[in-house]
Amino acid sequence: MNVAEYGDFVRRTDQTTGRPLDARRSIALYGLVGEIGSLIAAVKKQLLGEAGAESWDQPNEEIVEEIGDVIWYAVALSQIANPKPINILTNDIALLKAELGASSERAKKIHAALDAQRKDEFLKAAEDFPNTKEMTFDHYQKLAFLTARTEGRDLLEVCLAVLAQLGAELLREKLPEIELELNKNVADRHVNVLLGEIAWHLSAVASLMRLSLNTAVDKNVEKVSFRSNRQSPTKLHDEDR
Repeated sequence: MNVAEYGDFVRRTDQTTGRPLDARRSIALYGLVGEIGSLIAAVKKQLLGEAGAESWDQPNEEIVEEIGDVIWYAVALSQIANPKPINILTNDIALLKAELGASSERAKKIHAALDAQRKDEFLKAAEDFPNTKEMTFDHYQKLAFLTARTEGRDLLEVCLAVLAQLGAELLREKLPEIELELNKNVADRHVNVLLGEIAWHLSAVASLMRLSLNTAVDKNVEKVSFRSNRQSPTKLHDEDR
């Protein structure tokens, strides 16, 4: 399923349609942050399990499911938060290109940390990045991962930390004025920037575990379709007995 088809799928299976916009946004927001927390917990269990040292990069069914759930809510929030459709993946690639082309101190540090060959490969491939109707999640995953500045388990730990931080940033809009004044360490960035960074770190987790984002999306479609089909009876635990 390509990105455009998945966007249509999320729109069809969003059960908040018809509710007030503010309520829909809150549901998507809390749903996304909650699923990020569930993904972090699932990866944590993998890292701290008995075979953690050897199997930290092996995805299990729970991790695959949680990645798919995060993607669903990220797409749903992007649809609710933007008056016009936006592809958060192409938007993130554009932001990455701009960042690599900047001359700020931050950009200089990124250039120093990023392999020059991978940077050039990214910039070249970004010019031919498919449009939404042709793009798959794997297209984005492969291209975005070229900008990874860290490797291996260290990068996985970075992803967990940053995803938690992005969850806090998403919830910033729920803080009252006095808390915004007192909690200035919570950054104030546009929701589309945050969704792009969430997509990047999801794709990095998947890449480290040699998991295709397309696979996670397909599993999510299967799961959500089953739940949305009210005519299907719940599977019996002992039906094969």
